Amino acid sequence: MSSSATAAESQTESALDPDWEKAAAPPPSQTEEKTVALQPAARNEEAMPPPAEELIATGELVQVAFEASETDLTGGSRAELKELAERLRSQENMRLQLLAYAEGAGLSPSKARRISLSRALTVRSYLIENGIKTSRIDVRALGNKATSSPLDRVDVKVVQR
Repeated sequence: MSSSATAAESQTESALDPDWEKAAAPPPSQTEEKTVALQPAARNEEAMPPPAEELIATGELVQVAFEASETDLTGGSRAELKELAERLRSQENMRLQLLAYAEGAGLSPSKARRISLSRALTVRSYLIENGIKTSRIDVRALGNKATSSPLDRVDVKVVQR
């Protein structure tokens, strides 16, 4: 059979069968399903890493200051720790070291160490409440071993695993 005969037969079939063209095109429901299936992938922005300016660098340090003999966080400290936690959540390869200090007139080394531990645990609890896993936080209560000001503080240091 020649190609002109085949073309003539197909024209005849299309003229005789009004549903012929409909069979060639996919039904509208299949087209819509494809569109819907592609939309979630386009909206999956949470899987994207944060912009470079929001990434936390190894060695970044946040100092949380405390009043003498106090173990409660201040409002400013809470805001700073919350921001750190938000930035750190997406970076699973980073950890936090909490280095806690306590100084004060009349504090024995033992009492200073207990206060510094309490401060470190307060900071740790706040970070956990804001989405940081406990396995990513190391705590060290150093008591009255501070070498720089402020003497009553917790240093939150970012380190790589």
